[in-house]
Amino acid sequence: FITKPPLVPLLILFYIFSIIPRLPNWAFILGLFFGFLGDVFLMLGREAKWFMYGLSSFLIGHIFYIITFGLSIFNILAFPWWGFLLIIPEILMVAVVLVKIKGKMGNLRIPTLVYVGVIFLMSFFAVLRLATYQIISFSFLLPWIGSLLFIISDGIIALDKFDKHIPHDRFLVMITYGLAQYLITQGIIISQILGI
Repeated sequence: FITKPPLVPLLILFYIFSIIPRLPNWAFILGLFFGFLGDVFLMLGREAKWFMYGLSSFLIGHIFYIITFGLSIFNILAFPWWGFLLIIPEILMVAVVLVKIKGKMGNLRIPTLVYVGVIFLMSFFAVLRLATYQIISFSFLLPWIGSLLFIISDGIIALDKFDKHIPHDRFLVMITYGLAQYLITQGIIISQILGI
């Protein structure tokens, strides 16, 4: 986890310098920033308090991602009906995790379920961006795939904490989380460069 916290500040700098001379999307930067805070808190220990601090930070970060994605949806009526098929992977992944950790969350049950709802909503808004972008465009694909990787990453954390230990969990979380943040960042950069 030592290499995890520096990732997000580097992505923030990468984002800002990539879109010059355009103005940065501050909702997106705040999303990255709270992701960074979540990284730091989770690195400090496996106790419940650090988990809660990390969970809260990531939750706020996902809310800013929802805002970022929402601001790029100009005409929701243009959303294709088949786009709802892209929500199926999200539903399946969330369902598997919830079934596995059901009855094992203890005092963390409510905050964990709230977090699961928010991250699902974040990925759902990534899908809704089809109303603006075509499915074959990197502007759509990268953030959407990134949102799915976020669900996988957080699912690994939840299963490892509440169900049973997952071998190489930290490595798996690092890979999926790092790719998620990078793909979302790259997708937002492309969107801004294209001016949509």
